[in-house]
Amino acid sequence: MRGLSVWLGLLCSALLALAPIRPATAQEATGPIAVMGHGAFLDKAGNQIIPTASFVTSAIAWYINDAYGRVPLEKRTVFDRQLAAARRDRALSANQRLMLDLRAADWLYANAKPAPSDERNRRGLNGLAYVLRFDLPKTATPGTPVYGRPIDLGADFETYLQRYGFGTAVTLAPRSPTTNSGLAYINECRSHGVPIPPPIGDPRWVSQGFIPTDQLFLFNSSVEVMTYVSTSPEGMCIALPRSDDTNPADGVTVGLDGVICLGKRASPITGKSTTCFWDNQMGGRSFPFQKGTRIPIGFNDPAQVSPNPSGNFMSGGAQLTSPLAGMCTDCHAGQNPFIVHPRNPVPPRAFGQPQFPSAETVLGKLGKPPFNMPMFGDTWYDPIVLASWPQNTKRLNDAYLPNACAGCHAAGGTGGQLPHLSTELPGYCNRVLRQAIQVGVPHSMPQGTPGSAAGDADVKAIADITPTTANPTPFCGIGPTAGPSDRGDPHIVTTNGIAYDFQAAGEFVALRDQDGSFELQTRQSPVLTNFIPGPDRYHGIASCVSLNTAVALKLGRQRVTYQQTGVAGKEQRVQLRIDGRATTLESGRLDLGNGNAITANGGGSLTFAAADGTRVIATPRYWDSQGYWYIDVEVLGTSARAGIMGHVAGGEWLPRGGGRENFGAMPATLADRFAVLYGKFARTWRVTDKTSLFDYAAGQTAKSFVDPDWPATNNRCQVSALGGAPLVKEPASLEIAKQACAGVPDKQAREQCIFDVQVLGDVGAVKAYLRTLELRAAVQATIR
Repeated sequence: MRGLSVWLGLLCSALLALAPIRPATAQEATGPIAVMGHGAFLDKAGNQIIPTASFVTSAIAWYINDAYGRVPLEKRTVFDRQLAAARRDRALSANQRLMLDLRAADWLYANAKPAPSDERNRRGLNGLAYVLRFDLPKTATPGTPVYGRPIDLGADFETYLQRYGFGTAVTLAPRSPTTNSGLAYINECRSHGVPIPPPIGDPRWVSQGFIPTDQLFLFNSSVEVMTYVSTSPEGMCIALPRSDDTNPADGVTVGLDGVICLGKRASPITGKSTTCFWDNQMGGRSFPFQKGTRIPIGFNDPAQVSPNPSGNFMSGGAQLTSPLAGMCTDCHAGQNPFIVHPRNPVPPRAFGQPQFPSAETVLGKLGKPPFNMPMFGDTWYDPIVLASWPQNTKRLNDAYLPNACAGCHAAGGTGGQLPHLSTELPGYCNRVLRQAIQVGVPHSMPQGTPGSAAGDADVKAIADITPTTANPTPFCGIGPTAGPSDRGDPHIVTTNGIAYDFQAAGEFVALRDQDGSFELQTRQSPVLTNFIPGPDRYHGIASCVSLNTAVALKLGRQRVTYQQTGVAGKEQRVQLRIDGRATTLESGRLDLGNGNAITANGGGSLTFAAADGTRVIATPRYWDSQGYWYIDVEVLGTSARAGIMGHVAGGEWLPRGGGRENFGAMPATLADRFAVLYGKFARTWRVTDKTSLFDYAAGQTAKSFVDPDWPATNNRCQVSALGGAPLVKEPASLEIAKQACAGVPDKQAREQCIFDVQVLGDVGAVKAYLRTLELRAAVQATIR
């Protein structure tokens, strides 16, 4: 979104200032252009890119190389022939030659096997197509004008491109959740309680002054802060018209403008506050206008009072396809849609309004008397944007919020809660968050001592972009969803791929979403052995073992369990219950409403689908020699990060605890590791009668399934306080286990299988692994 994130800072103090500009290379793994917005290109590190001829050339070459290998051979042959012919056909100017190559790159993307990054990369091409209509800057030094004089590529140039099959301009088709534009988008926003602003240039827009250029972090341009407040519906809008003029008070040409409108009250449709976005673009191109010109919102209706004589209007919804508009919600994420902090100071000389007399004036006062502008919604906000844009559905899990940020960004804090950080938000991670905390660049966090937390391990665990040995999976460096698992003698694989064994006996929170709409709990039951099973590869502890014998889930407002009724034997299948009521689902799909559902996979396996996209596969397996049922669990597409399957932050050895406990680095001795894993860690995630999702027979409680001394510290694995446990008298040999599990395709699962076949003394355990992996692959194929 051009216009807001250029001004508004984040995190407990001052505005972000002008970021370093450097000649960017085109060899970054995520593409040469990571983020676009506000008329600017940013690389993966958040640095502003000046699109010199050298950069544009190397960037287009990167895009061609990225897509070329994914195009079928017969189409590549056509491509090579047509591009060579086009290059021989006529003499081309430098910009024409680059535009030909750009269109060729887009042709490759249109014909390539799809990849997750394609849409973002095609947006990069879209942006480059725009700059090729101007003289390209010769150098990338700070202060260099980004756009030179306009260039006419020639009236017949488009015909020439079409003749060789490269005539289709770069376009990105909108998809739901909104496909509306114009009046339909306005009506959609209005139905969710979002105020619709008057036209740009209308006197109901109030100027709050101009932001000093030395406080901007994109370009050396002037930005005016315009506000519109609505009482019905309650909410507000902010617009930031930008000009290259060094004295914005004089007016002249506005090159870039953008509007964000927030409905303060919860939408009557979704129950959440809502935002809508508009930009000064039409037909995929931005248009300049003279300051004071009346620019309608959404459409130009000749019946309006003083319509725009040029037919221009501020586009919104599905119309936001301009090359340089970017994805507004890439930066405008979290609970604070305007990305403004209550304590952002602005020098009084920047404002011409009498209500800002003090040198200590802060923009946060707009939300306080006498202004009382609704800068925040009553709830977490939903944006009405294209489906391909970040949807702002999740927030950062509380357990991983750094203490340095908690004073402002915990629930109820003045800065609003942070979004669910991931590679889906490169603009927020790279430009907003990272620039706010770094030492040596303009920074604003934490309040009072900006930059002091840049080396804080908790801050780096969420904000680092590039994985390192010390911090291999920072939130901003990994994807928005994960696929953990919990198989066999509980072999846990966390949401960021850390594999460890957890053999406690009882019921535990395996995974919990931040907003409370999804939770997975597992019941672990002891397996008695006449021997001590081998050590875990990760933490080195050799201990008695357990198995998952039941799972329970919260899906929206419904409680779902999959567990035995207490009757032993193969014919007693694991029973599905919904809110305590026994339910039979041998085949097909059961819709639970509100986006939650259960699907039968055959053979007793079920897939539980949560509204947030999480998929949980629970596959029962009957252990013939023991007459015993246990369950393997696979999770896919989840944004949940808390629980025994949760995220392991850099420098730590276990997921955070249920009370935000940080268990630090792995202890030096096995005894200390055992004490933490099966003491402190187990207690923090153990289910109680108050928190349990399970169903219980008469006289049973959550404590009925707890053996607090399992696994035993003395490794006496023959006895448990819980009755009914199977007993394995002797293990299978390593050779037999390796042979049995040789066909398991996944290396990590194969190692788990070998362990289980040995400890359970059951070569049939391999069937459970083959089945659970088969189902995992099948469900994964259905997830976009």
